[in-house]
Amino acid sequence: MINFLKLSILILLCSNGLAYSESANVLEKDNREIGVFQPLRLGYLKNIELSAHPILMFIMPNISIKIRHEKYGIASRHGFIYPTPLMRFFQKKGKFGLITSEADVGEVPNIFEFQNEIFKSIRLDRTLVTLKAGFTFAIVSEKLDERLSVDLPLIYPEMGEFFNGYKINLGVDARHYFSEQLSVLLDGDAVIIPTEDIFWDTKLLAEYRLNDHYRILLGTKLTYGNYPFGEQARLFPLFDVIYNWD
Repeated sequence: MINFLKLSILILLCSNGLAYSESANVLEKDNREIGVFQPLRLGYLKNIELSAHPILMFIMPNISIKIRHEKYGIASRHGFIYPTPLMRFFQKKGKFGLITSEADVGEVPNIFEFQNEIFKSIRLDRTLVTLKAGFTFAIVSEKLDERLSVDLPLIYPEMGEFFNGYKINLGVDARHYFSEQLSVLLDGDAVIIPTEDIFWDTKLLAEYRLNDHYRILLGTKLTYGNYPFGEQARLFPLFDVIYNWD
């Protein structure tokens, strides 16, 4: 049970970009959707979408705004995360421990993370191709000890800006619509962390629309990178249920 809880929280931490909002489109005004592992998304204005993980809000304050720039045919997303409370929760010994609690390491300092991405989508018949690029930086109240990192393939690249100040991400997505009910997403992403290496991941994800309110997502994610413990490739299952309403 504890291992399942830890895994669930890790999936929540890494679920941005699982399938939601991967294109330059935004939700229509007053439209809402949420998933088991996806954030709550709200169509705030015609060209503005807000999102946040409501479950994580109490232990990791977070918010994101996505803006559709019609004049240029692109969208930009800007997010803020305060991960310190969650990292301190996991900084302990025992089954809930993910981050070292050695006395000489000290407590996790205050970390403020700012995410910025640009999306450009191109329609090719029944396939939507999206190019994306992002720049994420973090402000840390004091230098982080490298032993505070979580050396897991899903998590390590997500913490790169905490230790290096910033990171860059580049990617391309292709979503093919077989019908109104069924679509398949294939994407590839690269995370570039200065002083380290390039971390790669790719997802293959099928989305099936059950009705006007429910969608099911099912697929896999493959990661590859040169981690502190060496090069490694890992394959992870992906699953979610999305509920949409207005």
